[in-house]
Amino acid sequence: MSSRDRGSVTAPLLLAIVALCLIVVAAGAIGAASLRLAGRLTPGAPDPTPVARRILALLASDPTPESDSPLDPVHARLEASGDGRLALEDISSAVDPNWVERSLLERTDLGSLLLAPGADADALQSYRVQAGLSVDVATHYRAFFRPEAFDRYLTGYQPANVNTTDELVLELLHREVAPAGDAIAFRQRIRQARAEALRFGTEDLPGLLAPLAAGASSSFSAAPCWNVHFLPEALLRDLVCSRAYSIADADAKAQALVEARAARELRPDELPALLGVPAEHPIFTYLGTRTWFWRASWESKGWRTAIVVARRSGANGEPSFAVVSVAHERVGKEGS
Repeated sequence: MSSRDRGSVTAPLLLAIVALCLIVVAAGAIGAASLRLAGRLTPGAPDPTPVARRILALLASDPTPESDSPLDPVHARLEASGDGRLALEDISSAVDPNWVERSLLERTDLGSLLLAPGADADALQSYRVQAGLSVDVATHYRAFFRPEAFDRYLTGYQPANVNTTDELVLELLHREVAPAGDAIAFRQRIRQARAEALRFGTEDLPGLLAPLAAGASSSFSAAPCWNVHFLPEALLRDLVCSRAYSIADADAKAQALVEARAARELRPDELPALLGVPAEHPIFTYLGTRTWFWRASWESKGWRTAIVVARRSGANGEPSFAVVSVAHERVGKEGS
């Protein structure tokens, strides 16, 4: 990449992604002050703090923290909480246009499912270098993806995964969070690992990202980015059946996985057996059982409130959760 290309990234758009990751790390106990920082509370709207606290507590109390699914008791408890049409949805188990590798769009059927007519992976890559990245994917990438894909298959809420994020985008992100670091060496290590079909684990991140500061290194992840329980079926089938992964009897394996996730909450160690592949198979850079970003929404006093909640690792390794955005909109007459 030339020096001219490196300078062409629009920093504010890229930093919007970085800031989102850093907020997750910095967020502490939820309260009105932190909610204002996350979303600038709308005057006149109901205070979301009590409901947000309840949601965070329920997520943290999940008895099976290694897996998130519709069968977790957190969903039943939220429905029974009396907060009025409260919904909790996974918003990270989808394709993130900021991070998606060109090869995923080129070597699977996802390109034909997602890309707008006339758009291709090379044009998307050039655009990301020139225009930067954005959490608002529906606006920022509207020229590259089919309109229906934004509601069904795309997201702007996903960690930058060192195993699945486009290597050029990883280099750009490294430059933003660590201007004094060696981004070229970082990208070379990523490229070498992919050429050798090696996968970085969470335990490998400190060495890979050294000497980044703790806050900067938290902008990256090595855990599987898609939760098999919530991944749209079309994406799940396209991934499993892709020739890139060479899974034997892939159609039947995909069907078995769809049926299994509907019947019970799957543990991460069950996935290899269901797909008939070893635990080191490269498909597990994508497929896992955890959700990284949730959206909770509810209605109260004529307002709809939505918060985005991110999973993060606590000091003891246990999962914890933080609010990263708050939004309000009127849905009718106040008090109705």
